[in-house]
Amino acid sequence: MHKSKQVSRRNFINTIGLGAAAVALPRAAHTQTTGKSQNQQPNILWITIEDASPYLGCYGDDLAKTPNIDKLASEGVRYTNCYSPSGVCAPSRSALLTGMYPVALGSQHHRFDQRHPKAKLPSKIKPYPTTLKEAGYHVSNNFKNDMNLSIDERGLWDVNETEDFLWRQRPANAPFFHVRNSMTCHEGKVRSNRIQYLDLVNHDQNDMVVAPYHPDTDKSRRCMAYYYQTITNADKEVKTVLDGLDADGLTDDTIIFFYSDHGGCMPRGKRWTYDSGLRTSLIVKIPPKFRVNGQGQPASVDDRLVSFVDFVPTLLNLTGLPIPDYLQGQPFLGDNLPARRTYIYGARDRLDERYDMVRAVRDNHYKYLCNFEPWKPYQQVIQYKELNMIMQDMRRLEKSGELTGAVATYMAQSRPVEELYDCDNDPHEINNLAGSVQHRQILERMRRECLDFMKRIHDTGIIPEGELRKLAETHGSEFEIFEKLGSTTYEKWLQAADRAHGGRAHVDDMIDGLSDADAVVRYWSVIGIMLNRADAASADTKLIELLQDPCGDVRVMAARSLMLMGRHGEAIQAFKQLMNHDSGPVRLRTANEIENLGHYSKPLVDSLESWRTGGDKSQYVLNVLKSAVETIPAASVAIKENAQKQAAMDTPFATHDKYLTVTNRSIDTINVELFNARGKLVMTRKVLPGAASNIDQRKLAAGSYVAKTQLRSSRCIHRFTVSK
Repeated sequence: MHKSKQVSRRNFINTIGLGAAAVALPRAAHTQTTGKSQNQQPNILWITIEDASPYLGCYGDDLAKTPNIDKLASEGVRYTNCYSPSGVCAPSRSALLTGMYPVALGSQHHRFDQRHPKAKLPSKIKPYPTTLKEAGYHVSNNFKNDMNLSIDERGLWDVNETEDFLWRQRPANAPFFHVRNSMTCHEGKVRSNRIQYLDLVNHDQNDMVVAPYHPDTDKSRRCMAYYYQTITNADKEVKTVLDGLDADGLTDDTIIFFYSDHGGCMPRGKRWTYDSGLRTSLIVKIPPKFRVNGQGQPASVDDRLVSFVDFVPTLLNLTGLPIPDYLQGQPFLGDNLPARRTYIYGARDRLDERYDMVRAVRDNHYKYLCNFEPWKPYQQVIQYKELNMIMQDMRRLEKSGELTGAVATYMAQSRPVEELYDCDNDPHEINNLAGSVQHRQILERMRRECLDFMKRIHDTGIIPEGELRKLAETHGSEFEIFEKLGSTTYEKWLQAADRAHGGRAHVDDMIDGLSDADAVVRYWSVIGIMLNRADAASADTKLIELLQDPCGDVRVMAARSLMLMGRHGEAIQAFKQLMNHDSGPVRLRTANEIENLGHYSKPLVDSLESWRTGGDKSQYVLNVLKSAVETIPAASVAIKENAQKQAAMDTPFATHDKYLTVTNRSIDTINVELFNARGKLVMTRKVLPGAASNIDQRKLAAGSYVAKTQLRSSRCIHRFTVSK
């Protein structure tokens, strides 16, 4: 990705001057003619492109060739801080459709197959096409649905077709709402098996600037050049739509939105909660007759925080329709606007075949992330994603041991619980400040906001998916679970999840939670024991009991924990039973955790192969099993070699007056984790093979600390005290 630059007024005007004049387009014979909308209600046109960060000339990207979008920006408002609540399309569309957060609706898991159903939409929540139709609007969609909700997606619209200019099918003088979706720059266009079908006519790979978390290789530059080309191609489609509107004489009666469904499609962009995955362009052009309070001035820039959940209330506000109280967004255009947002929120949950749970909070300066499943690698294998050329190069370099810097960090096999970034000074979100004493108050503020937000909206991600679907069946829908169970239950669940990452100080509470009557509390208590197993050895007897738990997700995590605690026989037997569980989400979690255990799972490889060839009906399960049977034996060999060399490794810690030295004599990179006396992770440090790294004790608060290094074959602990 090319880092954006500020655009001078001269360059901006020169750029937008390249836009071609509209050309007359033929009208379809069966359509209504043009004319002003009834009662002067505005027409609304949403133009959407897919998988694109603001790689646009009007956003200061001098590699972009997007004259038509740049021209639109010169005629409207360019928003610089617009964010999707998800880094992937179907959950994002559920937010755009409803004005509700996907994690509140239960629509955050992307996406579904035969055994992973869509979320149910409660009857009280109206998709905006329904509201607009009831108000007399003609609503049309060209042509993307895929909204992750169990509704009649095609039936939402008066017209849902692939042809352009569907507003022409409206009744005479009726106002229209039209969505025009473009897949021209979708991730699928730049996969290694399709890229040969693109003509690279506007961009040179030698001009490309590669993001610091991507390897600077020929493949990376070539992939980026093709990606920029797809955005140029999408820009031409934007021109076609706008020319059609102009040819029909509707430009002065139509409010136009242009945006992407989430951030860019390269590794660490799409699917992620970094700005590269959530931040998108947003341009709004408002004809003079519909401007209020000075809004919509040509070539204006607005830096307010905007979330996709704000689009529905803004749409209703612009059309003069009432805004329901249940909406979780707020209008940013029209009359009677509320105070500007202080925060936006993002989430990452199941992505096709891979489970994860990340929550993100951003203000105008900082981004906070909480990794609820820190034992997962950054780059889990998702079959579709692996076809990206940059991803393939990253895998190649990882295998050969050539990864360095931010690229190596992004390929790590585990993650810190918390990440904090200064987005003003670190726009690529590379330097994690979660362990910085100077940023402690900011970290605590953002952490509180993250948990408070989850509590306010009843974030369903706190419930493992197998249990979530069961509760939805019982209570009517995922959203309605807490209308029946209440906020007290949710607070109990959130406390259990937060406690799981709180360190050794909470181990007794975690052990007590293993006996709780509530399955969600048991689930997070098991995870807490697993993450703090060195201090919770006494819990193994209770974990063995939980291998018969009525909640399948609890059984999976109990088996994983026991495997790591040395109770291999019981864990292996439990995993074999879970392979035949009747819940698709439980079987998928089983496959994921078995693969993630690496060499521990070698005794299960034959069972995994039988499972894979036995015809499981879930394609997601089959995808994970394919990866698992290919990687577990190889991982076992690599770990055995590491263990032999690690056995001779000296204790790698040495305390000096002003710093702690960590020496790595292993053949693997090691991660050093620094915990304070409360068991809270306060700093992480990566030490390369054969290298030494100093932790300056002057950067730590006075008190006792525990430093841990963990290879899959051995662990080393050092305790020291910092005095001021």
